[in-house]
Amino acid sequence: MDKIEIVLKIDGLEHSLTISSFENVYPVSEDSELLIEALECSKSKNPEKILDVCTGSGICAIAAKKVFPAAEVIAVDIDQNAIIAARQNAAKNNAKITFLCGDLFQPLKGTNIKFDLIFCNPPYLPDDGQRLKNDLQTIDKNIINRFLEEVPTYLKEKGNAYLVYSSLSKIKKAAFRKKLIFKTVSKKNFFFEKLYLVKISKKITH
Repeated sequence: MDKIEIVLKIDGLEHSLTISSFENVYPVSEDSELLIEALECSKSKNPEKILDVCTGSGICAIAAKKVFPAAEVIAVDIDQNAIIAARQNAAKNNAKITFLCGDLFQPLKGTNIKFDLIFCNPPYLPDDGQRLKNDLQTIDKNIINRFLEEVPTYLKEKGNAYLVYSSLSKIKKAAFRKKLIFKTVSKKNFFFEKLYLVKISKKITH
């Protein structure tokens, strides 16, 4: 079992994390670093409720709890193995987080909970029929669009969501622009793709 030591530097403060990797659970990667950048963007908001969807190793949820210790943090993943791994990583970092197993927002249906911050690092690579079965970033092609469809229900009026996606992802931003505002916060270039971190907020209608 490999361990990664991470030091977050946000608003002049350092937060040290230890994250272990587990077999068949998506590890800390470049896209995880993009979501951690979102914490820097959110440092002035003092959120009360934070949601991490597709939590994987739990890195984003744990980092959020370290940066915003007073916030209630909930983390969701469809894979029970990921929930077990993330729960163990949270325990190692003394981070009190609620972990729920389910598809995107499904575990929260009927709760009426709304969040100040929502993070999502979904498995974003489209399945072209040629990828390895253990490619943990290969997805059903609609997961990002389903996230965009449901996120307004769980986001507070002045809340923000942060989504990581690839230039290879097939997303339909135009279909959601009546309800959502998109702003690219950061990106990373690789030889076969670009990764984007996009900030999402709700359009306020009167």
